[in-house]
Amino acid sequence: MMTVPSRVLFLVSCTLVLLMIPLRLTCSCWAEDVVAVFVMITTAPYFLFFCRGFKLVGPFVVMIYKMIMTDLLRFVTIYLVFVMGFSQAYYVIFLTHKGEGNNFFKTPLYSVMAMFVMSLSEFGDMYQAFEYTAHPVTAK
Repeated sequence: MMTVPSRVLFLVSCTLVLLMIPLRLTCSCWAEDVVAVFVMITTAPYFLFFCRGFKLVGPFVVMIYKMIMTDLLRFVTIYLVFVMGFSQAYYVIFLTHKGEGNNFFKTPLYSVMAMFVMSLSEFGDMYQAFEYTAHPVTAK
């Protein structure tokens, strides 16, 4: 399992496909679509595993696995620390929101989602909401 994590993901996708059967029988279209998306995401790395044997693409697959396991994992870890830290700081600041305008940080979960959106440089509407807190300078 440690040497081929893509196989674990494939087994998870097989389990999720079996989970889709009762969702189809209960007519839960939205839940079935969500599970189908996760099936597609967890199945794709397993197909890369079979490409390792080809001379043309094998080294690239090994390189992609190595980049995901080192660089991307390190980046995601550091990114999550910053997003979680700043989202909770904004949640605490927005506890004093006066009710005028949108409160994008009303719950801790909304705060995490808003911080993720802000990290993608989409914070025009949220920036205006900073004025309606008790600490607008700190929020900015």
